[in-house]
Formats: sequence, C-alpha cells, structure tokens
Amino acid sequence: MAGLSKLEARQRRKKGLRKRVRGAGGRPRLTVFRSLKHVYAQIIDDDLGGKVLVAASTRDKDIREALDQRRAELKKAGEAEDAKASADEATAQEPEAAPEPEKKKKKKKKDKKSAKGKKGGKAKAENAPRRKRLRYRPGAPMGKVLDAVVVGEFIARRSKEAGIESVVFDRNGFRYHGRVAALADAARSGGLKF
Repeated sequence: MAGLSKLEARQRRKKGLRKRVRGAGGRPRLTVFRSLKHVYAQIIDDDLGGKVLVAASTRDKDIREALDQRRAELKKAGEAEDAKASADEATAQEPEAAPEPEKKKKKKKKDKKSAKGKKGGKAKAENAPRRKRLRYRPGAPMGKVLDAVVVGEFIARRSKEAGIESVVFDRNGFRYHGRVAALADAARSGGLKF
C-alpha cells in the first residue's frame, strides 16, 4: 500500500475540515484555493446549496491591475532605498591611504586546472561587478504572498458591498501559512470578521 499523494492528502484533510466548518445563515464560508500561479477566494452559503455569493481571484482583471500598480509602487520604493543606501556608503567611505609601490612579479601561466577551484567550479574574478538586486521595503509582502494580500483586500471589499460582515474561514485543506494566512489577514484588516 503506497502513501498518499499531496493532492489525496489535502483532499483528506479538506474532508475532515468540511465536517466541522459549514457556512450557514448569517455566516457564510470563506474558502481559499491556491494553485501554483493563482489564488482564489469565494464566499459560499451552504444553506443555499453551495451558492457562491462573492468571489475574487488573481485572474480577475481589476485585481491584476491593482497588483501591477502595487508592484510598481514597491519597485519605486526599493529603488529609492537602493539610491539612499549607495549614497550613505559613498559618504561613509574614508579617503584611502597612498598606495605602496608594487614590485614587479613574473607572470605565471595558469593552466585550466589551476584556474578552477577544488570542486571544479569556475574561478571567480575578484573585481567582477555585483548584480544590483532590487530590495523591497522590509516587511512588505512580495510575489505570490502579495497576490494573496490583494485578493484578501478585494474579497473583503466585495463582501461588504454584498452586505456580508462575518464569515467562517475554510482553509480548504491547506496549512494556515504563507498565502492562505496572508489572504485571511488581509480580509480581516479589510473588515471581515471570522
């Protein structure tokens, strides 16, 4: 008997959760699904036969536009931080002492084996330029977590418009971590109660 695959294990957890979590009456169920690329959230009323009352996902056009705008803001903030950090480094450097005269050394021919390290990798050039890495603001969500935050904000806004104020959170067999937790926190900060 082989072990369960990831999908089978999640569906088993989901089945156990659905026995306890039920969206009824004034408290519908907020369910979350995450795929490799996208995050989906739906508010479902189980009394109405599982009718979807409100939905939001990263595939929605307004959410994609909001994500593009948020990423542009984060990129601008990261570039400003990089410029500030490089300016601080330039002012903090002390003037260098006069260089000592160098002795002329004989150039030795290096064969390919000596240029490589012990493990066979390429030798690193000492003065090779470092790639400039974009730094985002500390604590700001990035990547897929940012997607989940924006979806959480939209689902909270849309549920308020539909007159839904409190929900039961259904993590759908996923761990309450990363994108799932980010979506839930954003929905809470948007005004949903659960």
